[in-house]
Amino acid sequence: MAMIKYMKELQNTPKGLEKCYQTALSLESAYYEFSDLAKNPYGNYDSFGKEKEELISKVTDLAKRLDSQIPYE
Repeated sequence: MAMIKYMKELQNTPKGLEKCYQTALSLESAYYEFSDLAKNPYGNYDSFGKEKEELISKVTDLAKRLDSQIPYE
């Protein structure tokens, strides 16, 4: 999985990219929460739908935040 590969490469955070790294860690965590929900759904239809939408929003927001933090040359 690409995300795991990139996270391993970033174990020594380059100077100036600390915020990117923290956001990437949060994104990784949210991604795994979403993945776990897909693999092991729980609750009734309504609660599952609500949890799914919250996680989609969380992953999307973190991905956008990370994109805005990455310095482009």
